[in-house]
Amino acid sequence: MKLLNFLNKLSLGQVLAIAVILDVLWATLVATFGASVLHILGVAGGAGATALGVGTILGWLTMFVIAFLQGAVFIVALGIFALVIFAFLSKK
Repeated sequence: MKLLNFLNKLSLGQVLAIAVILDVLWATLVATFGASVLHILGVAGGAGATALGVGTILGWLTMFVIAFLQGAVFIVALGIFALVIFAFLSKK
């Protein structure tokens, strides 16, 4: 119940700021992992230094956008789920 009391004290702006920060961290983590895999595949495939650099950077940017949107969808779904739980718990 302490967690519920803490969450009830947060404003909507604070909750959205926390969600965006978590989403950016998630997207950065996924993009870094994905770009590392692309770089390793490029080295294994015999790509040149320029192609490796461009491919890694573009791969990181592409994966960041995809992971950021994935995180946004997850946050919206989790938010709806949390609202349902809060509505259920507030009736008791």
